[in-house]
Amino acid sequence: MSASPASLSSPDLLALASVDTSGRVVLWQLDRTGAVISSSESIISEQPDGYAILSAVAWSPSGMFLVVAMQRYVALLEVSSGNISQQPRQYLKAHSDWVYGLSWSAQTGLLASGGGDGVVK
Repeated sequence: MSASPASLSSPDLLALASVDTSGRVVLWQLDRTGAVISSSESIISEQPDGYAILSAVAWSPSGMFLVVAMQRYVALLEVSSGNISQQPRQYLKAHSDWVYGLSWSAQTGLLASGGGDGVVK
């Protein structure tokens, strides 16, 4: 089953991150009016099982990290000074089928993922 591209604004609403099925993560820095100031991108070309197809993205409550869903995995990327790390800091095997949703709790700091296997972790 294929995934659709996804995007999400940062906790402070001054950045927008998006992912697509080619493994590309794009970060746009915005001013207070929503106009784009700058952008940067990272290409995740591989994940532990092969080619990376990204399907979801979520910001950490602090805005310092992005998590992206790729097939059965979740990858943690650092965000610093408007740039995205070029390689994931960590991969987590999340599900036995595709990961379709991610949400990071501002209250607890816990990350939840939902997959095609019908499980929420």
